[in-house]
Amino acid sequence: MTALDQDRDGLQQEAIRVLTRAAHESTSSVDGLDFADFLAHALASAAANVGGADRLLARRPGSWEASHLDALLRGTVGDEPDSWWTYRTEPLIVPLNVAELIEISDLHPGLLGLDDAIDAIGQHYESATCDDAALDAWDAEIDTLITRYKAEYQAYAERFTRVAAASGQAMCPPIDVRVTADASPTSRWWDPTTITNPNEYESDDLAVAIWDEAHDAIALPNVEIVRARVVDRLPAPETR
Repeated sequence: MTALDQDRDGLQQEAIRVLTRAAHESTSSVDGLDFADFLAHALASAAANVGGADRLLARRPGSWEASHLDALLRGTVGDEPDSWWTYRTEPLIVPLNVAELIEISDLHPGLLGLDDAIDAIGQHYESATCDDAALDAWDAEIDTLITRYKAEYQAYAERFTRVAAASGQAMCPPIDVRVTADASPTSRWWDPTTITNPNEYESDDLAVAIWDEAHDAIALPNVEIVRARVVDRLPAPETR
């Protein structure tokens, strides 16, 4: 048995112990626990904690077990996704990767990540290979840029965290929102092991909604932008 199998077996045994305890409670007296109600609400909370029935049952959505559980969950909670969060018992985790937000052009085209901003500085010093003063100025400008990016990304993550937490507390009932942020300007956000921003296809709908709300509410980091080349700004030649 692999370590993963052992972990799953231990988890199953733990669940059996809890359910058996509830089952004994339900049969101990005439006014004992309503086991069906207990189980339905426990499953509803488990589903809510991971983002709803669809995410909970995504491993085998077409199985007969999944079909029956889906019916039980929707009968308990309802079909509206907005109903799920009221059953949450765990904090909602909202991921944030600031470098990904800046470097992917879908939301904010024209913003430069740190590497591209450093390259842009280098274009101003292309003829400085033998000029010590110019090389020193080049290094100093890069150092200043790196310091600014680090400070701006960190400040953005802190603002984002405050707004996301406030959004959770404004809900009724309020929920605990915790932001897990990667504020490094050199983050490898394309690496699957790195914190990445949520998306509507793979993430908890509520996490996406709160992420969008926080993103829309605060100013972006003060970063460099793509500069138009001189040739790009020249008027087009007249045609006859």
